[in-house]
Amino acid sequence: MTVQLSQAIISKQPFAADIAISMGKPAIAELAALTQHSQTSIRMDALRILQNFDLQDSYNIVFAALEEQDINIVHTGLSIIEKHQSQVSSTILAALLEKLHFESAKISVLLMLGTKLENTPDAQHLNERQIMQQYCSIEHGENLALHAVTALAKAGDKRRRQQFSAYVNSLHSSLQQLASVMSLIDYIRQPWLLPTLRQLLQNKKCLHALEPSIPGTPKELRVCDLAVLAISQICHQAFSFTPHPLKNFSDVQLEEAAKVASQMGSKLYAHNVNQTSI
Repeated sequence: MTVQLSQAIISKQPFAADIAISMGKPAIAELAALTQHSQTSIRMDALRILQNFDLQDSYNIVFAALEEQDINIVHTGLSIIEKHQSQVSSTILAALLEKLHFESAKISVLLMLGTKLENTPDAQHLNERQIMQQYCSIEHGENLALHAVTALAKAGDKRRRQQFSAYVNSLHSSLQQLASVMSLIDYIRQPWLLPTLRQLLQNKKCLHALEPSIPGTPKELRVCDLAVLAISQICHQAFSFTPHPLKNFSDVQLEEAAKVASQMGSKLYAHNVNQTSI
């Protein structure tokens, strides 16, 4: 069976993962050997199969992959960590930030940290937060700084939340940047974004052109259309209409979304005032 696994991976057989799973933990040693193979594609395939095993059993192999000079290998290793991130402490993730070479890899870890620190008190994980703060500096590059601000905003940093909202509000005409930032809004998905999303409901500029291959779909998606979807996801509230992801919403529907966002925003403000006064 051991020979079959190596042969299956090297010859790119689609059932290689099934063989490894059927072998159980004994397959890990062989997969570890294949992560040292001279061909990058084989190293990647072996790593991908490792995601089917408990990270505690493949920890050293996966983290060794993060030190590779090939960005695809690094991101394959990170995808395993992301899948099993409940087994990786915030301390380890923060330490990874200072070891990784590729900007895109650092961004992946920052976003994992933001998710892990969500709903944790500001007084906790101070070291991790401090390390994340370092990457908010523009000297690390605009893209990395934006993602650091985003991750900290999700983690509850009030100053970074204000900074993120101000940044989004400044992008009214910068459609390419708005398209990118909408994915960050989807990543955060927290009620403090509602005032910013209400502003985006007024922006009817085209954000994405669509292929007219599906009958009934619009030619384009506007900024306001994606804002409606974001509001519906944050508020978990049913509109009188279905917020379909491939739809141009009418002015009446945009007004309804604005009303829902306003009502939820008011409830959030009242809750924060009550918490502050206790």
